[in-house]
Amino acid sequence: MASAEDIVQDTFVKAFEHWKLNGIPENPQAWLFTVARNKAIDVQRKNNLTIKNKKDLLQEGDNTLPDFDVTIDKQWNEEFEDEQLTLFFICCNPAIMEESQIAIVLKIFCGFSTKEIAHAFCMQEETIRKRIFRAQKTLEELNPTFVLPSSNELKNRLPVVHHILYLIFTEGYHSGKADFPIRDTLVEDAMRLCWQLCHSKKIVSGDTYALLALFCFHAARLYGRLNNAGLLVDFKFQDKTKWNYPLIEQGKVSLKHAVELNATSSYLAEAAIACEYCIAEGYKSVNWHNILKWYDRLLSSYYTPTYQIQKIIVLAELNGPAFALEALTKLEHDKNISNQLIFFLAKASWFSELNEPENALLQYTLALQHTKLPVEIRYIENKIEEIKKGKSG
Repeated sequence: MASAEDIVQDTFVKAFEHWKLNGIPENPQAWLFTVARNKAIDVQRKNNLTIKNKKDLLQEGDNTLPDFDVTIDKQWNEEFEDEQLTLFFICCNPAIMEESQIAIVLKIFCGFSTKEIAHAFCMQEETIRKRIFRAQKTLEELNPTFVLPSSNELKNRLPVVHHILYLIFTEGYHSGKADFPIRDTLVEDAMRLCWQLCHSKKIVSGDTYALLALFCFHAARLYGRLNNAGLLVDFKFQDKTKWNYPLIEQGKVSLKHAVELNATSSYLAEAAIACEYCIAEGYKSVNWHNILKWYDRLLSSYYTPTYQIQKIIVLAELNGPAFALEALTKLEHDKNISNQLIFFLAKASWFSELNEPENALLQYTLALQHTKLPVEIRYIENKIEEIKKGKSG
């Protein structure tokens, strides 16, 4: 198999030449993917000829070369409408480390930069570069064919594909790009591919429906998260007229299917929590007790520092900011928790509620040291400005 990096480079060269003459197409991402796919097919055709000489094929009475394009489309159409999903499953080979599988898919087939992948994994860019390089070398050695894995292998690789879709959605929902805090095309791509997985004939999974439900609930509030100035808006102040209520209904249907199909992943609890926010008439009517139960369930099976802090944030709604500050302070010794951006944002918010502006300012200042995302930096700086205005007013 030719280097995937070569295919990507050839694709961008062709894009530069074509777009210079004809202008940028309406959907650049789709254009690039189609060109890269066709290039990969051409490479595979050539590889096929090394297996059996063309002359031998003709002597056996086969006077045409195998139509790889038709063969691929027929198989893909039987399982997935979008060939991108098949490429995901092919690259998610268990012979490669899981994080490297995800990195190479995001890099080659989703167009993520190394910086964006590093942000998704909270790692250094150089570490991601090395992982992608090793994954490419392993794929070349394995020489995978463009054939969909067996049903059992598809099921084994499904959790990794779920994770890839989750990261694509997350980058769209909370982008690291300065000019695009929301990248709706990535949100749409993740939802479209997840929808196709839900309707797969071979890998019906409650976890896929749970993931789709989670996407629906978050996407429904996508444009309520920003104000007219492009600043992040706290949930309690979001304009609900900007929410997409048909998407909320679709999320509820998908969540029901997830439960019926015995979903077991963390996506089920995350979707259930997101659902509670979406179905509440207003911030004061959110069922915090239900949300707390789901966080307890998450923490019992899928502990993360972020889940722990989010649980304490829920406790703040039930027991007040002073209680939550005490609970969070007890966890300060755990660097996995006290190095989280949400740790400082939560404390700053509670100090503000307790009318302690100096302490709130300190926590927001510390928060600035724990993010490089432009949208988060602007959010924190705006909070600092509000507190300073309150002090001087």
